[in-house]
Amino acid sequence: YHLMKMAAGRLVRRQFSTFVSSISLLLLVHNVVSFQGGEPQSYSSLRKSLCQYCVETVTELQKIIAANRTFEDFKDVFILGCITTIELTGDKGYIMCPGLVSSYGPVLQYVLSERFIDPNIVCADLHVCPKYDQNPLSPEEQDKIFFRKFKSILDSLVHNIPVKVEQTVTNGKVMKKGYDVPDWVMERTAKKDLNSKPFQSDTIKLLHFGDIHLDHYYEQGSPTDCGLYICCRSSFSGKGSAGYYGDYSCDIPHSTLDLFLSEINSLSPSPDITIYTGDNPPHDIWMESYDGQVNATQYLVHYISEAWKNKTIYPAIGNHESYPQSQYYALKWKYQELTQSLSVIWQKWLSLDGDQQTTVKRGGYYTTLVKGYPKLRILALNTDYGYAANFYTFLNEMDPYYLWHNEWVLATLKAAKKAEEKVILIGHIPPCDTSSRGTFGEFILNISKNYNDIIVAILMAHTHKDQFNLVKDDDGVYEVVLISPSVTTFVDVNPSFRLLELDPDTYELVDYHQFNLNITHANELHEKGERPVWGLSYSAKEMYSLTDMSPKSWDNLAERMRSNTSLVDMYHYNRYGRSKDKYKKCGDVCRHDTLCEINNVISDKMYQCYL
Repeated sequence: YHLMKMAAGRLVRRQFSTFVSSISLLLLVHNVVSFQGGEPQSYSSLRKSLCQYCVETVTELQKIIAANRTFEDFKDVFILGCITTIELTGDKGYIMCPGLVSSYGPVLQYVLSERFIDPNIVCADLHVCPKYDQNPLSPEEQDKIFFRKFKSILDSLVHNIPVKVEQTVTNGKVMKKGYDVPDWVMERTAKKDLNSKPFQSDTIKLLHFGDIHLDHYYEQGSPTDCGLYICCRSSFSGKGSAGYYGDYSCDIPHSTLDLFLSEINSLSPSPDITIYTGDNPPHDIWMESYDGQVNATQYLVHYISEAWKNKTIYPAIGNHESYPQSQYYALKWKYQELTQSLSVIWQKWLSLDGDQQTTVKRGGYYTTLVKGYPKLRILALNTDYGYAANFYTFLNEMDPYYLWHNEWVLATLKAAKKAEEKVILIGHIPPCDTSSRGTFGEFILNISKNYNDIIVAILMAHTHKDQFNLVKDDDGVYEVVLISPSVTTFVDVNPSFRLLELDPDTYELVDYHQFNLNITHANELHEKGERPVWGLSYSAKEMYSLTDMSPKSWDNLAERMRSNTSLVDMYHYNRYGRSKDKYKKCGDVCRHDTLCEINNVISDKMYQCYL
């Protein structure tokens, strides 16, 4: 208390009162983090208290800004609050918070100073308060939605804390409770050699990968449990020992990137089209700088172009490309500088003409016909505009660059339809992500509904998981978003990439094949002096018994999953890149929530589905 009071010495009493209220909120958070055994009986009062404190805190921040106080006036207090929050989860807030607050504090101050936003709306968008509409939910329903939302936020906060796994011995075999993979899953998902040629001979082969998150400072033998968001660096202290090819609590080392690039080079047949949907820097978000983020992209683009000589690669901007990560606002010069840099860097991967360079410079998006396929078009979105973790999206309504982006998408699709082209829509963040704005899902639904006859695929990444999301409403299903899992292992996933097959005449999807690298096994092989190989995990049509790759077939799969728990378990296992070491059985709540995520492209409706 005395430390807090000293840190708040420059603040007026009302500001200090706000900070104490925030600490009280953090103590409530701590109670939820510490809760064991399901939903608390008093989560209704918890929701109301958290919502109240959030609204009061935002209100006081607005008053501080209105009084012409600067970020520096309350920076130390917020660093202390950040430390308290993070250390409640057992992590080292004293290391991370100075960098985090210094990066994000000015963003928050700018957003709140540019536009008055109802604190209730701010807290609803941050999933702390209920979001009201024309048909408000009952208090009981609001409570349930709140707890699901809040629990998912807490899960993301503590995702890198090792889970204690109980062990029992059955028939002389050690079994890990909650992580044991059913035999039927293992039988159906036996590894196949990468070059066993599961492809049809006459199809177009499309490579899709995302989320590399290369960590140049990864070091074999360094701690894997360090109390920071990522570990596996010699400068960090902690427990565990990082393997040569990676660890589930870290981003990947160069050795894994090299293995990935080599495997793609050895593919036969070689991919005809290559799409990379972004995220280059590591997750050391408290250590970021503008130059560091740009350099991470520049290095990866150069390194991959050297490894894959003369290969055209179609990129999309990821939320980690900017500084601070996830923040993007083209009205500020440093973000224009970022996209201008991308317009130059990306030239190593594909040739951009004048108009394409203009849109990349203006907002990190572009469209181009696919090389060698004159009637097939790539349309690359900047999905930062639809990401609630991008605080600048609170200013979307007054941002002309946001409006230009959406108008450009519609105009491009209209022109493509007139030219009788087919379109592959690519972007980083999928609309079903728990932090996506509902307006982004509505936009994807709108363009899918009007242009489903020309959109042959929507390819995204970001979640690091193997997922699909149906673009549908009460009138029908229009598209399916295919979400490729990550190349990085962060967090608790095996490195993965995906090969899709397209019909050479219609450009419609025929199938896709998912590949991954079992990191535990790869590290073991390295210790034996052997080189690991990436394995074919499954082919979509075979794994899920799809008649074809149409949205209706995926919708049929979702319907079958409602009554077939084994099918949901199989999907859940695939979702984590077949990380057997980290596999958790999917219980009733997990199955229910999984179906909500699959069937709702608008995040607000997804949360309502959680009831």
